[in-house]
Amino acid sequence: MLAGSGSDRRLLRGYVARDFEHAAMAEACKGFAGGNLNKRLKPCLPVVSTSLIEFATILLELRQSRHEADYNILQKPTKTEAETAVNDASRAFGLWQTIKGSAEERVFLLAVLMDDRLAKKGR
Repeated sequence: MLAGSGSDRRLLRGYVARDFEHAAMAEACKGFAGGNLNKRLKPCLPVVSTSLIEFATILLELRQSRHEADYNILQKPTKTEAETAVNDASRAFGLWQTIKGSAEERVFLLAVLMDDRLAKKGR
């Protein structure tokens, strides 16, 4: 990860976590999930693996599920929906392990952190 996982990097992780904007993260994920990568990132990652496509797709689906659970007060999530979300999150973690440490990881994290800034400079 960008800020690492050690206790000596806790403050850095806090700064990174606070800078993430959910809408920008979703836009970045849409690019990876749909094969419409920001044109400024394409030279860094000409081909997106199926693992990263699936990972980004799951993140989008989980975000939508969370959004529905938080804001749709007329519909309570079912136990099956909750179990599906947990299974999807577990699948995403497994997919991340196949990406971790690669150029794909670095480009994806950059996109998630900076997609809105990159878009302002031209998609």
